[in-house]
Amino acid sequence: MSRLPRATVIMAAHNAEETISEAIESILAQTMSDWELVIVDDGSQDRTAEIAESYTADARIRLISIPTPGGSGAARNQAIRIARAPVLFVQDADDIALPYRLAVQLGKLEGDPGLSVVGGQVAEFGLWGGPVRGSWPTDDKAIDHRISDGRMAIAHCAAAMRKSAVEEVGGYDEACLRAQDYALFLRLKEHRFGAVDDVVVYYRTARPVPLRYAIVSGRYGKLARQRAHARGAQPTAPVHGIAAIPTDARSLVGWIRRNARERLQMRSLTSRSSR
Repeated sequence: MSRLPRATVIMAAHNAEETISEAIESILAQTMSDWELVIVDDGSQDRTAEIAESYTADARIRLISIPTPGGSGAARNQAIRIARAPVLFVQDADDIALPYRLAVQLGKLEGDPGLSVVGGQVAEFGLWGGPVRGSWPTDDKAIDHRISDGRMAIAHCAAAMRKSAVEEVGGYDEACLRAQDYALFLRLKEHRFGAVDDVVVYYRTARPVPLRYAIVSGRYGKLARQRAHARGAQPTAPVHGIAAIPTDARSLVGWIRRNARERLQMRSLTSRSSR
C-alpha cells in the first residue's frame, strides 16, 4: 500500500464472530476501492480475531488485537492512531454498509471543505425483521439545532469524519464506556456537520432494547455532557443512587416511547407481509 487511501474504515469488534464477516464483506463490496479497513479486536473471547485475520490477505485490511477489553472508544482510538487516510468511516462489526456508502459520503466531504462530519440515513434490522428506514436530518439548520440542543446530530454508525477534526478534539472519550459516540460529537460541536439523504448503513438492533441498557446509556450520556463541559478535574464514572434518579427517569420515558414506536413499526411490517 504505497499510495495513501482516501478513506480509513475503523471497526471496533468485541465477541462479534457471528456478524463480523458480513460487516467486512460489506466494505469489500464498496463501489470505490481506494480505502483501508482497520479492525481492532477488543479482547474478544470467541473467534472474532481469527475471522478478521482471515481477511488480511487483502493488503487494505489490518487487524490489531487488544488482549484486555478497554471499550469501543479506546478501540476506535487505536484505529485512528494508525489510520492513513484523511477521512474516517465508522463501521460497527455487526452492521452492513451499503455498496455506495464510502463514495457518497466521501463525495460530500470532498465537495465541501468546510464540513468536518457527514452522516447518512440508516435502516434498522434484526431478528425481529426489517430493514426499517430511520429519518435523520439533512438540512444544515436542523442539524445545528440538534447540536445546540445537546442531542445526537447524526447517526454515529453512519458517520464519516475528517481525521484532523477528530484528532483536534482528542478522539473518543475513553472514560465513557457507553455513549462514546455522543461524547465525541459533543467534543466536535464547534465543527460543521452535514448528512446525505441516502441510506448508507443497515444497522443491526435488538427490539425491545433492554431497560437496563437504556438506563446505563442515559447515565453515561450525562457523564459525557459533564466531561465535555468540564475544565480541569473531570468525573470518570456515571452517577448512581439518588443523584441518578432524574437521569434514570428521563431514560425510562425515552425507553417507553421508543418501545411504543417500534411496536407500531413491527405491527406495520407484519401487516404488509401478510397481504
